[in-house]
Amino acid sequence: MDTLTENELEELREKLFNKIEAHVLKYHVSLGSYLGSLELDPPIGSGTFVKFSIASHVIYGILTAAHVVRDLKFGLLGQPAFVGLSKLQNGDTIACSVSFSYIYGCVEIEGFYSKSNNGYRPDIAFIALGTDGRLPDHKLITESSFYDLDTNTDLVMYDPQIVSAFYRGAAPKRPDGLLDTAVCIGGGETLRFDDKAQLQYWEIPNDTNKSIAGGSGACFWRFYCEKGQINPSLEGVIISEEATNYSYFEAMSTSYLYETFLPGLKDFCAKELIGKNS
Repeated sequence: MDTLTENELEELREKLFNKIEAHVLKYHVSLGSYLGSLELDPPIGSGTFVKFSIASHVIYGILTAAHVVRDLKFGLLGQPAFVGLSKLQNGDTIACSVSFSYIYGCVEIEGFYSKSNNGYRPDIAFIALGTDGRLPDHKLITESSFYDLDTNTDLVMYDPQIVSAFYRGAAPKRPDGLLDTAVCIGGGETLRFDDKAQLQYWEIPNDTNKSIAGGSGACFWRFYCEKGQINPSLEGVIISEEATNYSYFEAMSTSYLYETFLPGLKDFCAKELIGKNS
């Protein structure tokens, strides 16, 4: 059996990381809220294009953190806000603003002003964009891919062939005013339990000790890497970071996302989207 040289191993790692980055970028979208002015404000958070099925219907939308869409849910400066979307697509940054039908998963507005150092949990939300292929007519959306939550397979906790990643948001603004974001490769994550909220969450070490402001709401992905291929699993949503020295990030856990949030979301969409449109 041939043993790979260090150069060959490094080349293999780079190819895998490129595949991981391409996968995360494929579904990622940056989010902002604004009042309908001519210029979009820079993004304040992140989200992931996802879809799921209810009976014969397919629901399309954006999975994100609840605090990212607070202004969309409750209004900005006392006025209804639009959602501003931007992402890299075919080598260019494109942006648009869209209205939305429903947001699921937000707490009452008082819940966003908690003084807890751990932030608010469960900090997760879904922006409904459309059903059965009826989506806002902009190429940012119509030419994007939506990750199917119904087909996701959870990965085991520890395995040396598992690599984690998410789209970070902390970077200088580009000349066009958008954030110069990039994929962050994780690793060493562990599952913790919040006794107060009675919820499990991911804790992900941050070796860079730099903030990922703007990365809130990005999905936390884990990939099983074998023979140069990646098998992705969407396993959480980034919700916060350690505020003193940015030594770790936190993400809502896989179990809450699929066992509690998604079933509740499907019930909501069956009533509010499908039931009212049938």
